[in-house]
Amino acid sequence: MPMKCPFCGEEMTPGVIQSRDGVYWSREAGAVAALAGLKKDAITLADSGSSVFGGAAAEAFNCPRCKKIILDYSVRHLPL
Repeated sequence: MPMKCPFCGEEMTPGVIQSRDGVYWSREAGAVAALAGLKKDAITLADSGSSVFGGAAAEAFNCPRCKKIILDYSVRHLPL
């Protein structure tokens, strides 16, 4: 589904953000540990599920004009 950038109104490019161990959001930056998702305020944006090879991916939309990315974390595990 096409998405318009909420900042400039241009159409955004769909894609994914990937990581080997999962993608998390928290209020403040901190040391990245093996269990970063256990941080008190962490929100899991993507997890590796039961993949033997690991890896996590979350759907994201890129606005090349604004240099902003919008990430949809309603689906926590996309097949790699």
